[in-house]
This record gives sequence, C-alpha cells and structure tokens, in this order.
Amino acid sequence: MQVERSLIPYSVSDLPSGKWLVFAPHADDEIIGMGGAILAQRENISELVICYVTDGSKGGGADIRKSEALAVCAALSATPVFMSLPDRHLIFNKATLDQFAAVIGTVLPDVIFFPSIEEFHPDHRVTASLVCSAQKSAGFKGEVVSYEISRQSEANLLVDISLYAQKKRELLELYQSQMMQNNYVEVMEAINKARTYTLPATVSAAEAFFRYSEKSKSLETFLHHRHYEYVTGINPADNPVISVLVRTYNRPEYLQRCLNSVAIQHNHKQIELVVVNDAGCNVDDIVAGFSGRFHSEKVINLPVNRGRSAAANIALRHATGRFVNFLDDDDEFHPNHFSTFLWHWRRRKHIEVFYRGVRVLSESGELVKTYNEPYDPGRLMDANFIPIHAVTFTRKVIDMGCRFDESLEFLEDWDFWIQVSRLFDFHRTGSITATYHLVGSSCATPGSEAFCDPVFHRNRVKDKWCDKWTAVEYGRLTSYLTKSVLSSVKAEVLK
Repeated sequence: MQVERSLIPYSVSDLPSGKWLVFAPHADDEIIGMGGAILAQRENISELVICYVTDGSKGGGADIRKSEALAVCAALSATPVFMSLPDRHLIFNKATLDQFAAVIGTVLPDVIFFPSIEEFHPDHRVTASLVCSAQKSAGFKGEVVSYEISRQSEANLLVDISLYAQKKRELLELYQSQMMQNNYVEVMEAINKARTYTLPATVSAAEAFFRYSEKSKSLETFLHHRHYEYVTGINPADNPVISVLVRTYNRPEYLQRCLNSVAIQHNHKQIELVVVNDAGCNVDDIVAGFSGRFHSEKVINLPVNRGRSAAANIALRHATGRFVNFLDDDDEFHPNHFSTFLWHWRRRKHIEVFYRGVRVLSESGELVKTYNEPYDPGRLMDANFIPIHAVTFTRKVIDMGCRFDESLEFLEDWDFWIQVSRLFDFHRTGSITATYHLVGSSCATPGSEAFCDPVFHRNRVKDKWCDKWTAVEYGRLTSYLTKSVLSSVKAEVLK
C-alpha cells in the first residue's frame, strides 16, 4: 500500500497569497472551514471577499444570518457578497452557473476557495460543482482551493492555526443563531485537532485544504483520478514510469491532439514524454504547453530530416521509463489506454509486452476497420496486424538491442515487432484504447500505392528475415498459413 506521506502532508504550508474569494454555502461555513487560515494569513491577503451563496433560511432567519455575516466580515475586514439563493434548494443549472461566473468576473480574484466536493451537505457539494464550472466559463486563471467544513476530506495542504484557534472560536460564536442549531464549535475544534495527527507536537490545531492543479477537469473527475491513484497506485513499484515516444514532422495541429490524448491518461504524472522533431517546424511551444502535466517532458530537435526509423531510434535512446509506448503525431490514445495496461500488469507482473485494440478512422472520421486480433506469432511473421501505438513494452527490449532498421522506409514497425517477438510473449486485451488516423504517408493509408509499393516493402521485410527464422518459427508460419487457407476455403463453401 502507499505510505501515509503520499496521502497526507507531514508538514504545514501557506496558502497562495493575493486577492481571495471565498464561497461559503451558508453563513458560518467560511469560519468553520478556514477561519483560522484567514486569520493566520491576513497579512498575505491583499483583499478578502466572502460570497455567501444561500440565504440560510432553513437554519434560522435569513435576515438574522445576514446581519451575523456582516459582523463577521467587519471583524475580518472582508467584503461580503450575498447571492441569497434558497437554502437546501441549491441546484446546478445555467442560471445559477451564470450567477457564480458573474461573481468571479466581478471580483477578479487570485485565489478561489470553496467547500470540498466530499462534504455531506448537498448545498456544499453543489457549490463545489458550480464553482468548478463557473471558474472555467469565467476564464479564471488563478488558484482553486477547497476547504473542509463538516468532515475530513481529501487534503494536500495543512495550515497551522494554533495561535488563532481561540480567535476563530470567537468569530464562530458571532453566529449566535447557529449555536443553538448544533454543537458546531466542538465539531470544528475536534476536526482541527484531528488534523494535527501527522504534524509536529508543537501544532495544536490545523486546517486542511486541497489545492487543485488541474482546472481543466471537473472536481468530480479530478477526485476520481485521485482515488484511482490511491487504490491502484498501491506502491511506487506498482506505478512505473512509462515513456511515451512521439515522432513528429510538420504536423503541429495533429501533435496538439496527440499530446492532449497523453495528458488525459490516469497515470499522466508517471509518463515521461519524449518528442522527436524530425527537422520539422518548431513545436517547442506546443510541448511547453503541457509543462507540469507529466513526470517529465523533453523535445529533441533534429537539424536534418532523418526519417521515421532514425527518429524512433533516437527516441528509444532518450527513453528512461520502465515501460515504453510509441505514439505517432497523427494518432491518439483513449483515456483508458494506460489504465488498461496497468490493470493487467499489476495482476500479472510477468507481462513484458502488452497490446490492445485500435480503431482506424478515415480523414472524415468514419470507422474504416479495427485492429483487434488475438496474438499469433505465425501471423506476425506473415504480416503486421499490431499498430505501433497499440503496444506497451518493457525497456528490456531496448537493453537487449532491439532497434528500428533505418534502411526500411516503410513497415519499420513490423520489423521491430518481429525482433521483439523473438524475445518476449505478446499479451493482449480486446479493449479498444487508441485511434489510428488514416492520414500522411503510411502504407496503411488509402491510395498509398501512389508513393509506395506495399507488396515490395512487405517482401523487403520478409527477405530480411527468411534466413534468420528457425525451424520452430517456420512451423508457426506454416501453421498460421494453413489455418488461414482452410478458413478461406470454409468461407467459400458456406457461400
């Protein structure tokens, strides 16, 4: 299992400074959840705006709760905003979303705070979802941070509020109407005490926050991925770095799509991205746009065009991950590409080479065919049926000397798989996890006869291997061809 330090901090931190906008579903949530942090970091807050989302009428009179909130804001030198939406009837719709976006657009904060999506109260959870969507529609570029109110939620920041715990209690007691509703003070202080569990003994009270670094995702999706990592990323050894090797040449629009498909993988933080630009137009800015998304990223700019095989070999030399997966710039992964591999590998650690199904789309987006055949080494000797990006393979393949034949202009991936098949078994799942786009100069592209002779290039590969295959390998080829002929004869008979 993952150690504790990968799940919760063992030291305190500061929250981002600047202009803060705090969304509080109800008047008092802001103090229960982050009153101590506001007090502790007041000097680093250039301006504090507290937006009270509901009117709080279900937990006391709306007017009383508003007057109490005004007293709290006065004590904190905060600017209040009252949305006055109905208590316990907060819903996610376009009208409400527009109201949230309007607040963000008017305040123009540097940091937005909101309740954790894991809270119990429905208003808390709906507020979190509304803030997530509204900050994106408002074009917000700052920090987004969630806080906890009624329970311990996901946290990656702990703030020491030891010196401010008493003052925080006094602020909460300004909400006199709420003191009769529940034992909020005791619950708040219990959670603040519990949050010191992993902190030094000198810390007597702390507040917890989750700082989101991926605002492109919904909070729900982000947390789903986070929990996925906690459950399946059980051990660092079970969460290996995978090198994704991308060859590109003068196709920046395709490269953007390609890298987007890598960035949405569940294990993107364990992906080493290696882009080999084969003397094409500059793509540094495109790759830089993904900075921080991966374990690491690098671009190798070749001064002269070397061709696909040479570019692949250069990428292999720069790969340091435990596993490797090629992805050409015009193709893409589906979100489940690596999670599918990891699910199988974590259960059968002997897997060294693994492939999945790939759909083939025309330039107009129509489904042309699907590569999704069971593994047969004899079939691989006859022709390639495994697209290059379908396969995740161990770096032992590199260490044992497998390389792309730079004398081959086409079908270099087939030749590479033949090399790999002589060293390792190929494991497969029938899941479709990637797309092959029929564009460019591949022998699989319709009309390829205009620039290459598929039969000629296929025979070049066979000629290379015909005197290297063993009797066992020839037996596999013969067995496959025999089954193929019998299958064709049977099909004709059934007609």
